[in-house]
Amino acid sequence: SGTPINLGIAGTLSGSKTLARLVLDAAAEFETTVMRRYMDLADSTDNPRLRALLTDLVAEEQCHLAQVRELRIEHGTTQLPIVRAAAEPPTTTSLELANGDREFMLAAIEHEQAVADFYTELARNTPATQLRTALQRLADDEVSHAKRLRVCLGDA
Repeated sequence: SGTPINLGIAGTLSGSKTLARLVLDAAAEFETTVMRRYMDLADSTDNPRLRALLTDLVAEEQCHLAQVRELRIEHGTTQLPIVRAAAEPPTTTSLELANGDREFMLAAIEHEQAVADFYTELARNTPATQLRTALQRLADDEVSHAKRLRVCLGDA
């Protein structure tokens, strides 16, 4: 059966494959968490550019959450090989502990890149073409979020 694979929020699985449903449940959870943190900071920041960016990112994360939920319904029983640690969902601990705009933005950039890596690794190892394409699109969006946060951080 192999070594247990720790999927963080999704729990621990044994074997070299897992159902897409479990991984997508974890993805929905971290999309929800980051969306809430972005809303919280948008409400509390005095930086209007950061507030505008976070408001945009909240809307985009809401779309991601809807996409992840739809993918779960359509592809929940697809077997996904878990071949590397990069396929484990990132944690949101650093986002939850960040204090101040700059510290939060640094944590958010790191988180967005980790999520992009997660989706990229899943896409790379997904046998279903439609699921692979959707996961790669999500990864590309997360890379874009990280870039936009870096630009905003440079302007702060």
